[in-house]
Amino acid sequence: MEKRKRVFCVGADAHDVTAFLRGRGEDVLTVERDPVLPEPLASHADLQVFPAGDTVFVNGRQEELAEGLRSRGFRVETVDDVGNTYPADCRLNGFLLGDRIVGNGRCLSRSLTERFALLEVKQGYAKCSSVVIGTDTVFTDDFSIFRRLNREEGIDCRCFPQNEILLEGYDKGFLGGCCGFISDHELLFSGDPARLSNGGELLDALEEKGLEAIRLGGEVPRDFGGIIRLT
Repeated sequence: MEKRKRVFCVGADAHDVTAFLRGRGEDVLTVERDPVLPEPLASHADLQVFPAGDTVFVNGRQEELAEGLRSRGFRVETVDDVGNTYPADCRLNGFLLGDRIVGNGRCLSRSLTERFALLEVKQGYAKCSSVVIGTDTVFTDDFSIFRRLNREEGIDCRCFPQNEILLEGYDKGFLGGCCGFISDHELLFSGDPARLSNGGELLDALEEKGLEAIRLGGEVPRDFGGIIRLT
């Protein structure tokens, strides 16, 4: 029996990630560059796509992406107020834990906060900052997210502060933006997480969770907007 292709959304500038996934026979939809967003972030998937089961919320200017999703059976809801500067560039930058959305309510689109109960955090780039493992565990580089989830909510959340992840035009990138799940047990990095100052701790924590880190090269990981896995 032929393996069913998984469906992913990846930014147009992440050529190596797309090539790797397509080399495995996966179905990759491209998040094209949005001229409204800041230049280095223009194709970042984590700013423009928010998956919620069979429904996918998409930056309204990503018309080709929206059509590609519909043709694959997804219900698409467009969000038309993704903007150039903070907090408007964060309208879709949250993540789901169960039936709650984790994010900053001042940043998130009302399309999301009216649909899901809000678990409020200070960090506007909540999705960029975090890796969600299964349905109840979060690895993050942001201490405010760690404090809110772990100390106040009792959620299994671990903090790995980062200063080395690369992001063109910015002092540093985010943990969630430099990687993404490509299967239930494989987390693909755009480089080698061992090059990070706490990379050993991060890799040990992944192994503890039964996860394998897949490295694209041996360089310091770069923030490319992450991988949105839809199936």
